[in-house]
Amino acid sequence: MAAAAAVARGAPPSPAQQSQIEHGRRLVNIGGCNDCHTPGWTTHGGTAPRNRLLVGGGLAFQGPWGTTYPTNLRLMVQSMSLARWTRAVRTTRARPMMPWWVFRDMSDGDIAAIYDYIRSLGPAGSPAPAYVPPGTPAPPSYLKLVVPQAPASGAARHRGRRPEGEPLARLFPAAGRERWRKINPGEWAVPGTALLKSLTGVARMRGLVP
Repeated sequence: MAAAAAVARGAPPSPAQQSQIEHGRRLVNIGGCNDCHTPGWTTHGGTAPRNRLLVGGGLAFQGPWGTTYPTNLRLMVQSMSLARWTRAVRTTRARPMMPWWVFRDMSDGDIAAIYDYIRSLGPAGSPAPAYVPPGTPAPPSYLKLVVPQAPASGAARHRGRRPEGEPLARLFPAAGRERWRKINPGEWAVPGTALLKSLTGVARMRGLVP
Protein backbone atom coordinates (compact mmCIF):
# COMPACT_ATOMS: atom_id res chain seq x y z
CA MET A 1 0.00 0.00 0.00
CA ALA A 2 2.89 2.34 0.81
CA ALA A 3 4.33 1.79 -2.64
CA ALA A 4 1.05 2.75 -4.32
CA ALA A 5 0.67 5.80 -2.06
CA ALA A 6 4.16 7.00 -2.94
CA VAL A 7 3.43 6.75 -6.65
CA ALA A 8 0.08 8.52 -6.20
CA ARG A 9 1.87 11.43 -4.49
CA GLY A 10 4.32 11.64 -7.37
CA ALA A 11 7.21 10.63 -5.11
CA PRO A 12 9.72 8.09 -6.42
CA PRO A 13 9.28 4.75 -4.63
CA SER A 14 11.95 3.65 -2.19
CA PRO A 15 14.04 0.56 -3.03
CA ALA A 16 11.75 -1.55 -0.83
CA GLN A 17 8.64 -0.14 -2.48
CA GLN A 18 10.12 -0.67 -5.94
CA SER A 19 10.86 -4.29 -5.01
CA GLN A 20 7.20 -4.70 -3.97
CA ILE A 21 6.01 -3.25 -7.29
CA GLU A 22 8.37 -5.52 -9.23
CA HIS A 23 7.09 -8.54 -7.29
CA GLY A 24 3.56 -7.59 -8.30
CA ARG A 25 4.61 -7.24 -11.94
CA ARG A 26 6.08 -10.75 -11.92
CA LEU A 27 2.93 -12.21 -10.37
CA VAL A 28 0.75 -10.49 -12.98
CA ASN A 29 2.89 -11.96 -15.76
CA ILE A 30 3.10 -15.46 -14.27
CA GLY A 31 -0.63 -15.49 -13.51
CA GLY A 32 -1.49 -14.68 -17.13
CA CYS A 33 -3.38 -11.47 -16.27
CA ASN A 34 -2.01 -9.72 -19.35
CA ASP A 35 -3.26 -12.49 -21.65
CA CYS A 36 -6.77 -11.08 -21.48
CA HIS A 37 -6.49 -7.70 -19.76
CA THR A 38 -3.77 -6.25 -22.04
CA PRO A 39 -4.80 -5.76 -25.70
CA GLY A 40 -2.40 -7.41 -28.14
CA TRP A 41 -0.39 -9.23 -25.45
CA THR A 42 -0.82 -12.73 -26.89
CA THR A 43 -0.27 -11.67 -30.50
CA HIS A 44 2.93 -9.71 -29.76
CA GLY A 45 4.88 -12.34 -27.90
CA GLY A 46 3.91 -11.22 -24.42
CA THR A 47 4.88 -7.58 -24.80
CA ALA A 48 2.99 -4.29 -24.78
CA PRO A 49 3.82 -0.62 -24.22
CA ARG A 50 3.22 0.63 -20.69
CA ASN A 51 0.22 2.74 -21.72
CA ARG A 52 -1.66 -0.40 -22.82
CA LEU A 53 -0.88 -2.68 -19.89
CA LEU A 54 -3.99 -3.98 -18.10
CA VAL A 55 -6.40 -1.48 -19.70
CA GLY A 56 -8.90 -4.24 -20.55
CA GLY A 57 -10.50 -4.89 -23.92
CA GLY A 58 -8.07 -7.68 -24.77
CA LEU A 59 -9.40 -11.20 -25.32
CA ALA A 60 -13.18 -11.34 -24.81
CA PHE A 61 -15.13 -14.60 -24.69
CA GLN A 62 -18.63 -15.74 -25.55
CA GLY A 63 -20.20 -19.02 -24.49
CA PRO A 64 -23.22 -20.50 -22.70
CA TRP A 65 -22.64 -17.99 -19.84
CA GLY A 66 -22.96 -14.96 -22.17
CA THR A 67 -20.18 -12.61 -23.30
CA THR A 68 -17.49 -11.39 -20.92
CA TYR A 69 -14.96 -8.62 -21.46
CA PRO A 70 -11.70 -8.18 -19.54
CA THR A 71 -11.96 -5.42 -16.94
CA ASN A 72 -9.80 -2.31 -17.13
CA LEU A 73 -7.83 -3.07 -13.99
CA ARG A 74 -6.00 0.26 -14.00
CA LEU A 75 -9.28 2.14 -13.65
CA MET A 76 -10.71 -0.42 -11.25
CA VAL A 77 -8.01 -0.15 -8.59
CA GLN A 78 -7.91 3.66 -8.53
CA SER A 79 -11.10 3.78 -6.49
CA MET A 80 -10.31 0.75 -4.29
CA SER A 81 -8.49 0.55 -0.98
CA LEU A 82 -6.10 -2.34 -0.43
CA ALA A 83 -8.60 -3.89 1.98
CA ARG A 84 -11.39 -3.70 -0.57
CA TRP A 85 -9.11 -5.09 -3.31
CA THR A 86 -8.04 -8.00 -1.11
CA ARG A 87 -11.64 -8.80 -0.19
CA ALA A 88 -12.70 -8.72 -3.86
CA VAL A 89 -9.85 -10.99 -4.93
CA ARG A 90 -10.51 -13.45 -2.11
CA THR A 91 -14.26 -13.71 -2.71
CA THR A 92 -14.67 -13.30 -6.49
CA ARG A 93 -16.24 -16.12 -8.46
CA ALA A 94 -16.03 -14.49 -11.88
CA ARG A 95 -17.57 -15.78 -15.09
CA PRO A 96 -15.38 -17.56 -17.66
CA MET A 97 -12.70 -17.17 -18.78
CA MET A 98 -11.37 -15.45 -15.64
CA PRO A 99 -9.26 -18.03 -13.72
CA TRP A 100 -10.17 -16.68 -10.27
CA TRP A 101 -8.82 -19.81 -8.56
CA VAL A 102 -5.20 -18.73 -9.19
CA PHE A 103 -5.51 -16.45 -6.14
CA ARG A 104 -6.04 -19.40 -3.78
CA ASP A 105 -2.34 -20.03 -3.25
CA MET A 106 -1.36 -16.37 -3.05
CA SER A 107 -0.56 -14.76 0.27
CA ASP A 108 -2.02 -11.43 1.33
CA GLY A 109 1.43 -10.02 0.59
CA ASP A 110 1.23 -11.30 -2.99
CA ILE A 111 -2.21 -9.75 -3.47
CA ALA A 112 -0.95 -6.46 -2.04
CA ALA A 113 2.02 -6.52 -4.43
CA ILE A 114 -0.32 -6.95 -7.42
CA TYR A 115 -2.40 -4.03 -6.13
CA ASP A 116 0.69 -1.84 -5.77
CA TYR A 117 1.91 -2.74 -9.26
CA ILE A 118 -1.40 -1.96 -10.95
CA ARG A 119 -1.74 1.30 -8.99
CA SER A 120 1.80 2.26 -9.97
CA LEU A 121 0.82 2.16 -13.65
CA GLY A 122 -1.73 4.93 -13.10
CA PRO A 123 -5.18 5.30 -14.69
CA ALA A 124 -5.43 4.75 -18.45
CA GLY A 125 -7.87 3.61 -21.10
CA SER A 126 -11.64 3.34 -20.99
CA PRO A 127 -14.01 1.06 -19.09
CA ALA A 128 -14.53 -2.33 -20.71
CA PRO A 129 -17.94 -3.20 -22.19
CA ALA A 130 -20.38 -4.57 -19.64
CA TYR A 131 -21.23 -8.26 -19.39
CA VAL A 132 -23.79 -9.35 -22.00
CA PRO A 133 -26.28 -12.13 -21.07
CA PRO A 134 -26.73 -15.20 -23.30
CA GLY A 135 -28.77 -14.65 -26.45
CA THR A 136 -28.15 -10.89 -26.48
CA PRO A 137 -26.10 -9.25 -29.29
CA ALA A 138 -22.65 -8.32 -28.01
CA PRO A 139 -20.03 -5.85 -29.26
CA PRO A 140 -17.22 -7.60 -31.18
CA SER A 141 -14.54 -8.76 -31.12
CA TYR A 142 -14.64 -11.91 -29.01
CA LEU A 143 -13.77 -15.59 -29.16
CA LYS A 144 -16.82 -17.83 -29.25
CA LEU A 145 -16.81 -21.16 -27.46
CA VAL A 146 -18.81 -23.67 -29.50
CA VAL A 147 -19.74 -26.75 -27.46
CA PRO A 148 -19.84 -29.75 -29.83
CA GLN A 149 -22.75 -32.17 -29.91
CA ALA A 150 -22.07 -35.75 -28.85
CA PRO A 151 -21.85 -38.20 -31.80
CA ALA A 152 -25.13 -40.08 -32.32
CA SER A 153 -23.55 -43.52 -32.85
CA GLY A 154 -20.11 -43.29 -31.27
CA ALA A 155 -18.50 -42.33 -34.58
CA ALA A 156 -15.28 -40.31 -34.52
CA ARG A 157 -15.96 -36.60 -34.18
CA HIS A 158 -13.43 -35.52 -36.76
CA ARG A 159 -14.44 -37.66 -39.70
CA GLY A 160 -14.75 -35.97 -43.03
CA ARG A 161 -13.17 -32.78 -44.25
CA ARG A 162 -11.67 -30.60 -41.53
CA PRO A 163 -12.46 -26.85 -41.53
CA GLU A 164 -9.80 -24.42 -42.69
CA GLY A 165 -7.55 -23.13 -39.90
CA GLU A 166 -7.14 -19.52 -38.83
CA PRO A 167 -4.08 -17.68 -37.44
CA LEU A 168 -5.78 -17.42 -34.04
CA ALA A 169 -4.35 -20.87 -33.34
CA ARG A 170 -1.24 -19.13 -32.09
CA LEU A 171 -3.26 -17.90 -29.11
CA PHE A 172 -4.07 -21.48 -28.05
CA PRO A 173 -1.61 -23.72 -29.91
CA ALA A 174 -2.94 -26.94 -28.38
CA ALA A 175 -6.32 -26.31 -29.98
CA GLY A 176 -4.84 -27.07 -33.38
CA ARG A 177 -4.76 -24.77 -36.39
CA GLU A 178 -7.45 -26.70 -38.26
CA ARG A 179 -10.04 -26.22 -35.52
CA TRP A 180 -10.42 -22.43 -35.70
CA ARG A 181 -13.06 -20.93 -37.97
CA LYS A 182 -14.30 -17.42 -38.64
CA ILE A 183 -18.08 -17.31 -38.39
CA ASN A 184 -18.83 -13.57 -38.54
CA PRO A 185 -16.80 -10.36 -38.85
CA GLY A 186 -14.90 -10.02 -35.61
CA GLU A 187 -16.25 -13.34 -34.30
CA TRP A 188 -14.24 -16.58 -34.14
CA ALA A 189 -15.19 -20.05 -33.01
CA VAL A 190 -13.39 -23.17 -31.85
CA PRO A 191 -14.87 -26.47 -30.60
CA GLY A 192 -15.24 -26.32 -26.83
CA THR A 193 -13.24 -29.46 -26.09
CA ALA A 194 -10.27 -28.15 -28.09
CA LEU A 195 -10.28 -24.80 -26.32
CA LEU A 196 -10.57 -26.36 -22.87
CA LYS A 197 -7.75 -28.77 -23.72
CA SER A 198 -5.60 -25.85 -24.80
CA LEU A 199 -6.36 -23.75 -21.72
CA THR A 200 -5.52 -26.74 -19.51
CA GLY A 201 -2.22 -27.12 -21.35
CA VAL A 202 -1.36 -23.47 -20.79
CA ALA A 203 -2.24 -23.78 -17.11
CA ARG A 204 -0.01 -26.83 -16.74
CA MET A 205 2.91 -25.02 -18.37
CA ARG A 206 2.49 -22.24 -15.82
CA GLY A 207 2.29 -24.72 -12.94
CA LEU A 208 -1.26 -23.71 -12.05
CA VAL A 209 -2.66 -27.26 -12.30
CA PRO A 210 -0.97 -30.65 -11.87
